Amino acid sequence: MERITRSLTGTVAIFKLLPLDTRELSASDLLADDPFDQLIHGFYSALYDRKISPSVFYSNYIQTYFDREVTELMVVRDLRQFQNFLGLCAAWAG
Repeated sequence: MERITRSLTGTVAIFKLLPLDTRELSASDLLADDPFDQLIHGFYSALYDRKISPSVFYSNYIQTYFDREVTELMVVRDLRQFQNFLGLCAAWAG
């Protein structure tokens, strides 16, 4: 959005989509029987719509979002160390 040079007033709509919830997955018969499988598979619609494996989806998500966008906003000197930090945060939160 910062790199857009002309006004987009009235010409664009921005949609902020949340991940699917269990009610939506259940209504579509996509909800896994095992809660652990559901957590591993995740709740992003692209995983179901494009039938992407969770490991491929999340590694691509991290690469495109964190490696590109977050490092542009912050000064990250060592990308490998930053990725290790993300892994530690995920392990702590999990």
